[in-house]
Formats: sequence, structure tokens, C-alpha cells
Amino acid sequence: MSKNECRQVKTGPALLLLLGACPALALSTTALSAVTAGAFLLAVTLLTSVTMALLKGLVAKEIKLAASVLVATGYTVLLRLAVGAWLPDFYYAHGDMVLYLNAIAVSPFVYRQAEHATENGFGKTVAESLLAGVCFLVSIVVVGAVREILGAATVFGKELTFMKDYTIALAQKPFGGFVVLALVAAVANIIRPNKCMDCKKGA
Repeated sequence: MSKNECRQVKTGPALLLLLGACPALALSTTALSAVTAGAFLLAVTLLTSVTMALLKGLVAKEIKLAASVLVATGYTVLLRLAVGAWLPDFYYAHGDMVLYLNAIAVSPFVYRQAEHATENGFGKTVAESLLAGVCFLVSIVVVGAVREILGAATVFGKELTFMKDYTIALAQKPFGGFVVLALVAAVANIIRPNKCMDCKKGA
């Protein structure tokens, strides 16, 4: 197994989730906001990776990171403007959430996938970006749903009457977000352990 393949095997959903931890915690107080954040990240990651894959022969290694930042920032701004134009009610009703979406432009998660894109072919880049983005989307929606259920006794805005007397306000706070995020990452790591037998053998 090559070093590149080995590195990708060792990188599981837990790490993928933690790479986007900052915007994830800010945008995962509810399941709906988590869906929005995950969808934005998936779109920016896919578009940035595809663009970097197409430009890999034109971008020098020394400026690869700077190029990724510019491309990711451009797509983030375009998507934010598109939401503002096509979904104005949603856009203006969630001003704080839209503000945090700008942080996606500087997410290590996006740069990690962009780096792989400059090393892989077009087809593999699309597949890996989709897989990574979907993993993040599912993970962050789970985090948002758990925090919303525990903190507000609702899920996607629907009231859960049986939870009204058992809410934990801490779940809606940053510390609670870290706790839930850690639990989801642990479960993801159990489902798909970050192991590489060839690495252990020194291959």
C-alpha cells in the first residue's frame, strides 16, 4: 500500500468531523442549522476539490494552499449570495447562522480535500469529496439533533413533549457542543476504526 493510500485509510469519520469542529459547534445547536452547515460544507468542498483537480497541472506546490483558500472563499461567497437571492426569507431570518457560514471558507476540512484533489484523478476526487462531505453532513446533523433534543426538547422544530421535563440547558452551550461532538466522533471511530495494518507493519 502506498503512503498516500495509507494516509487516507487512517483518516476516518472522527477526524473528518473534528477538522470542521469550529463552524460545526457554532451551527449545530439545532438539526436544521446543522443540515444547512453540512450542505454548505459539502458543496464548497466538492466545488473546491473539483476545481483544484482541474487546475493541478497549473498550480505550483508552493502556492497550492493559497490557491485553495481563494477558490474556497470564492465558492463560499457565491453560495451565500445564491441563498440570499433565492431564499431571502431563510437568509434574513438566520443572520447569525449565515455569518458563521463564512467560516467554511477557511475550514481545514476543505483544504484537506483540496490537497488530495491535487494528487488524485478527477473521478477519484469527486468520489472522495462526496464521501467526506456526506460523512460530515450526517455527523453534524446527528450532533445538531442530539443538542436540540436534549437542550430544547424539539427536533427540526417539532416539540417532543415527553422530553419537556428532562431538558439539559448545557447541551445548547458551547461546552455541551464539545461533549456531544466528542461522543459522535467516538461512535464514528468505533464504526470505522482508524487502523491501517500495513502502517503498523512499517509498510
